[in-house]
Amino acid sequence: MYSISKVEKTLILLLIILGFSTLFFYQSSKDSGESFCLFLNLFHFKCPGCGLFKGSFYFWKGIWRHATSYNLLSVPINVCFIIGTIFLLIDLYCNQKLFEKIFINFIFIKHKTLTISIIFLSYIFNYFFIYK
Repeated sequence: MYSISKVEKTLILLLIILGFSTLFFYQSSKDSGESFCLFLNLFHFKCPGCGLFKGSFYFWKGIWRHATSYNLLSVPINVCFIIGTIFLLIDLYCNQKLFEKIFINFIFIKHKTLTISIIFLSYIFNYFFIYK
């Protein structure tokens, strides 16, 4: 079983807060249509994560249908983000190790094939129906 130290958990939490705070500075009305996706800019091909930032922006505004119009995984990833952050906070303050047991070991280690399959299938769906 993979174990994460308290310092690593604190760093993860700080990165989550930093990433989440960027959504407050994003303004959809000033969207120029440019993409900052390194994969897209290098290979001129959309990656499985294309549209997740804009989708997350609309998720947090409560416009979930619009969020999924950018990337199908916008809603599930943000729900996992909320649950993971709650587990991480419980771990930091109560030493329960829920983050490691559920997120790291269960989702990414025991069921990595299922996780990768879901990402791949959503990419195919996004490519044919959303990225047009």
